[in-house]
Amino acid sequence: MDYKIKCDTEDFRISMPNNADLMQEQTLKIGKNSYKTKIITKNEKNEISRVLINNKLYAVKIKKNADGSPYKIFINGREHDIQVEQIASTRFKPQKQKFDGNIFSSLPGQITKIFVETGKSVKKGDILLILEAMKMQNEVTAPSDGKIGQLLVQEGESVAKNQLIVKIEV
Repeated sequence: MDYKIKCDTEDFRISMPNNADLMQEQTLKIGKNSYKTKIITKNEKNEISRVLINNKLYAVKIKKNADGSPYKIFINGREHDIQVEQIASTRFKPQKQKFDGNIFSSLPGQITKIFVETGKSVKKGDILLILEAMKMQNEVTAPSDGKIGQLLVQEGESVAKNQLIVKIEV
């Protein structure tokens, strides 16, 4: 998805994957620069409140104005006026990659709870385990239906970012 964004007096073109799950790490392109982004937390109104960009944490609040005027965005307490316009993309849209059964840790942390065992059938969205990172409990869920082929971690174990933690037979 491509967007034209005006932030205060500057114009930007931003590209991000279609239907991106922003709670998972994504690459966001602004102009010619790429940034690794991930929403860390949302508040009770489903508004973004903490965002990780290139491993730096930002406090973010977005305020929508009912009258159609620009959004207000507060980044680490600093206010900005934002106008967003979606641009029709003419780029080739690649096929969605098929899940290969491997689940990797998204952050370094510690496995605090495991809800599955080898051989157990799981449905898409089932919670497999809890990965605690930066004092936050992160649910690791099944990205598709299948059966647990291998559970490669134990409760209390520390894991590195991108470490293979579960294999699902799909």
